[in-house]
Amino acid sequence: MESTTKHPYHQTRAEWLIYKYGRAQALFHAVRLGESFITEEVVQGLIARGAIISRYFVQRLVMQFGVQHLESKIVSWAADLPLTAFTRLITEAVHQLNGDLGIRGNDMELFQHLTTCTFSINRIPTRFYEHLNEIEDLILNHKFIPFQPVQEFFLTSNTTHLKMDTNIVN
Repeated sequence: MESTTKHPYHQTRAEWLIYKYGRAQALFHAVRLGESFITEEVVQGLIARGAIISRYFVQRLVMQFGVQHLESKIVSWAADLPLTAFTRLITEAVHQLNGDLGIRGNDMELFQHLTTCTFSINRIPTRFYEHLNEIEDLILNHKFIPFQPVQEFFLTSNTTHLKMDTNIVN
């Protein structure tokens, strides 16, 4: 209770994220909002409120944590995540996903592989059915949730541009 009295904004932030983005996207947006917004306590509040940690989220988080490309002024969505919040996320992910984080994998590519077909349109239902158990495992056991596109502002040549980032998986 002492933590709540000292920092009641942690609870408010967690509640706002769940309300604004839902349990499936709240953690991604908390990380995206950066170190001035997310703390270990906000992560704990989100988890306590049922925020979903997907394996895909963890895969992308590990790839993007601390990544900054200074020459191009592009900063990843997880570049300034505090280490304590990162550690709490990974620890909770190990617990919720039973240690199966697939860190070097890419669940988005796996999902696309399992659900798409380069054959004729008549073959798609058959292919989908052939992989139904794997698709079900990916969604139910690994909590596969793709990221939503994010609008972000970036600066180039003293001009502000609005960019719709749909390739956020990189």
